[in-house]
Amino acid sequence: VSGVEKAANLVGNIATASNQQATGIAQINKGIEQVSQVVQTNSATAQESASASEELSSQAEMLKDLVSNFTLKKNPMYYKESDFAETNTNTNIAKSAVKKSTKIKKKIELDDSNFGKY
Repeated sequence: VSGVEKAANLVGNIATASNQQATGIAQINKGIEQVSQVVQTNSATAQESASASEELSSQAEMLKDLVSNFTLKKNPMYYKESDFAETNTNTNIAKSAVKKSTKIKKKIELDDSNFGKY
C-alpha cells in the first residue's frame, strides 16, 4: 500500500511539474510572438527609411542638376576700387561699382497679406 501511495505522489508531482512547464512554455511562446512583431515592425520601418532615403537622394540629384544650370558671376558692387586697379577696364568697372553701391536701393516691404502676390 505504501508503494502505491509513493507512486500516486510521484504521478501528482509529475503532473504539477508538467503544468508549470506548460505555463512557462506558453509565456515563452508569447514572448517570442512579441519579439517577432517588433522585428517585423522594425523591418517595415527600415524598408520605409530606405525608400525615403532613395527618394531623397534622387531629389538631391535632380536639385543638383537644376542648380548646375545657374552661373555665378562676381558682382563688382562688392569689391573695392583698389581690387580692380590692374587695367583701365577694371578701373572703370570698379568706379561704376562704387557708384552703384552708393545708390539708395528701394526696400520692398512684404507682409503676410502679400504672400500670394509674389
